[in-house]
Amino acid sequence: MKSSLRSKLFLLTYGIILSFIAGLIIFNNSILKNYYIYRKNEIFVDAFTEVKRLSLNDETFDNELLRIESKYNISIQVISQDEAINPNITIEDLENDDSLYEFAYGNPYLIPRQEVINFIYQYNQATENSESFPIGKRTDIGDSSYDGFLFDIETNNLDESADLIGLFVATETENDGYLFYFNTITSQSIDENIWIFNSFTIVVGMLFMVLSAILMYFVSYRFTNPILQISKVADEIANLNFSNKVEIPNEDEIGQLGKSINLMSDELKTTIDELQVSNKRLAEEILYKNKVDKMRKDFIASASHELKTPLSLIMGYTEALKLEDVKEEDRLAYLEIIIDETNKMNKLVREMLNISQIERGIITINKTEFSVKTLVDKTVKLFSLIFKEHNINLNIDVEDMKIVSDFEQLQTVLINFLNNSINHIKEPKRLTIKSEIVSNSKIRLFINNTGEKIAEEDMENLWESFYKVDKARTRSYGGHGLGLAICKSIFDALDYKYGAKNTDEGVSFYFDIDLAKPIEEA
Repeated sequence: MKSSLRSKLFLLTYGIILSFIAGLIIFNNSILKNYYIYRKNEIFVDAFTEVKRLSLNDETFDNELLRIESKYNISIQVISQDEAINPNITIEDLENDDSLYEFAYGNPYLIPRQEVINFIYQYNQATENSESFPIGKRTDIGDSSYDGFLFDIETNNLDESADLIGLFVATETENDGYLFYFNTITSQSIDENIWIFNSFTIVVGMLFMVLSAILMYFVSYRFTNPILQISKVADEIANLNFSNKVEIPNEDEIGQLGKSINLMSDELKTTIDELQVSNKRLAEEILYKNKVDKMRKDFIASASHELKTPLSLIMGYTEALKLEDVKEEDRLAYLEIIIDETNKMNKLVREMLNISQIERGIITINKTEFSVKTLVDKTVKLFSLIFKEHNINLNIDVEDMKIVSDFEQLQTVLINFLNNSINHIKEPKRLTIKSEIVSNSKIRLFINNTGEKIAEEDMENLWESFYKVDKARTRSYGGHGLGLAICKSIFDALDYKYGAKNTDEGVSFYFDIDLAKPIEEA
């Protein structure tokens, strides 16, 4: 576009200039000569108006004619015919008559003798016979005592440029003779003037073309640069890049177009940004809906699976109790199993309700200030018999620092972590609870045990409802895979950072708690 637009503008301008110069030269060669003759005819008449005021007897006659010739750039010949011509004589008879006329002024060689004789003879014949003068065209010279004729004659000279154009004026003298005036120019002078004008036109045209080239370079740059800038910005807009703007200070149509492009760019950017936000929100909503739908289906499937086993056992042992030959000790054993499975079902339902209430925000978070060491000591005390029964070595290394949180919810978390650690502990059966300052406003609590590590693929799903790393082992101690899911719901409600990782000896669970006061102020 850049080269095309500028070159078209440049070539168009140059074409106009060249056409103008060529047309001017053609006009000069075809029309100017006729126009020049037309204007010169007027000059002949004007010059004669001054000549006729002069008298042949004036001492200044010659000087005045020289002045008039110089003023009007013409040649003047004044010829006197002293006697009338016999009407019966022929022009051939006059050619050898040297007494026919006499030059009163002018160059006798400018107009050939035969032409002078022809003018005199034809005028005398036309006057005598009251006919029109055949050589020239009558013209009004403002005085009825003078007959004026415009003429254009060929001088029968080898040089065509010696042809004459001029005004022939005749007036009658007192002795029945005539006084003739010739105001003339040659075709050569006209052609020379036209040639000079054409040469001047060419020189000026070439100079004008050079100046025009320089001027058009800057004009085309000034004219096309805004258009190129608009084109570039439009291309960027087409590629959804709205950072570039059209910067045109002009207030003309191109400047208004630039402002419209900028306005369109801003409107498109706003619209596309809003559309992207809406699309992102819609995608997130669809993803969330799909995720919730999947979680609902998984939850129903997992809950159904967890309830299926105890219900099957309860139904089976209930049918066994109907038998008449069941021994008393077997009947009691069956009842114990039914009660145990019922308790497991009750625990499962309570855990599911607990998760639902936390996630739906039904349970209110009540934050108070208390010691993290108090939280750990009171929770560990609940497991004192279990630690003894399983010969677990408990190590507690927790700083006595004030925290702000919900005591009951954190205790629920700690109970679940301890239960999970106890259920998966192995020799040397060591369980460690320790704290660590992670920032000036947070403390991290670790629960570590010795045992088998958790596979990396299981780490991602560890906090999901009903997820079990070892399903057979989980069933043996009555777990449903909801303990860590409850912890996750509490952490999300409290906006706490939490996690699990493998250690050299086993597995470590951790979570961060807000300190009551920053360490600098403690």
